[in-house]
Amino acid sequence: MTAAFDANGAAGGPEAAAAGAVDVARDFDIAIVGAGPVGAACALLLARVWPDPARILVMDARPAGAAAGDPRALAVSEGSMQLLARVIDTRELVAAPIRMVHVSQRGHFGRTVLAADEMGVAALGQVVRYRELIAPLEAALAASGVNVARPVAGAPVADGDGWRIELPDGPARAALLVHAEGGVFERSPAADEAAPAAHAAANGAPDAPRAEAGRATTSAARVRDYGQTAVICEVEPALPRRGWAFERFTRGGPLALLPVDDGERMALVWCAAPDEAARIAALDDARFLAELGNTFGSRLGRFRAAGPRHAYALGQLRRDTGNEREVAIGNAAQVLHPVAGQGFNLGLRDAAALVAALAEGFGAAPPADAPATAAVVASSGDPIASPGLAAAAAPAFDPAAALARYRAARQRDRDFVLGATDTLARLFTLPLPGMSHAAGAAIAALDLLPALRQPVARALMFGLR
Repeated sequence: MTAAFDANGAAGGPEAAAAGAVDVARDFDIAIVGAGPVGAACALLLARVWPDPARILVMDARPAGAAAGDPRALAVSEGSMQLLARVIDTRELVAAPIRMVHVSQRGHFGRTVLAADEMGVAALGQVVRYRELIAPLEAALAASGVNVARPVAGAPVADGDGWRIELPDGPARAALLVHAEGGVFERSPAADEAAPAAHAAANGAPDAPRAEAGRATTSAARVRDYGQTAVICEVEPALPRRGWAFERFTRGGPLALLPVDDGERMALVWCAAPDEAARIAALDDARFLAELGNTFGSRLGRFRAAGPRHAYALGQLRRDTGNEREVAIGNAAQVLHPVAGQGFNLGLRDAAALVAALAEGFGAAPPADAPATAAVVASSGDPIASPGLAAAAAPAFDPAAALARYRAARQRDRDFVLGATDTLARLFTLPLPGMSHAAGAAIAALDLLPALRQPVARALMFGLR
């Protein structure tokens, strides 16, 4: 049982757990900074394998429930749905399946379709509203035995062989710090007022700047500004195609449409140069819908309604942590362009692999009917924390070796996704002679050659190992 407390440190009963809970113990094995989808899932996966979940702390700068009005949609791959099913009942999510992904290039030949039935799955993924995903994750955290503290505004400070953390009711320590939120692309303030909330629609980043409860302190960041801004809203087509998602490449940047709710509406991510994006976002509904139809084409008929528009600067940011007592996952480790909707999925795979490495390093033992490792390799190839790991006699917790294994294990998948999204974000916008024709030929080759298309679809669903 955990003791709930409010922002002033006042204790309450279990019913206050949604507001934040901290165990009376002040010494934690692991502190996770960020209670967004990746951080929450990481904590819940850890709670299934850790000898004492009360020695896990999750902290966030925002109060619980802050995402209740968040309108964003996440593209959740089939592999990510399998991981989420380990910690929440995904059958209760309000989700729209993606069974087909249509990829094309405006004004040039070449198109391909990725199909779920070709891959032997019911859906390539699901589109889930951010608020619909975070609510069950927060509820599961409250019942997990993991300690949750929020809001916590101060950054953890390195202190000897661990970290000192100032919680609302006093100081605490943790042996390992996991940064799971806070990675957003920021253009220079003069470039775009919306820049601090970059790329939120597809990658699960916060939709407004906020104070962070810590950020990787030993990381070196590599940054690329794409010179693009995403205009995001929901639209209603006259001829909806349930189960279909669309990725259309233009000279200004990619345009994506994802089904939401019952498929009658679609989440739009329209990328363009910053000045052009500002112009598009400022159009009245009639002109906005007309320009969208002209850019996207007639596959869904006329667009007849649009929701409020939001604009976010786009770039890529990659951090590498070098401290043996901290690690960054998800948006704290990398910020992606929203093309192909890979940010959240890459972050969730980060979380699963980290849990597997830590459980193995701590000496957690699998149940009798599971493989003799701390991770189960599913048919998809994903590392998934076993649901029944029991604690074995283990030495004192020393995360250094586990973090080294984790970083090595994630290198290939991370490099692939960062490289692929970077290429897709820029390839179709390059003003080089013949580039559009070459890109169209590449799309056509995917359509003609299942031996190329299927590995691409599998990598998007499950990542690389």
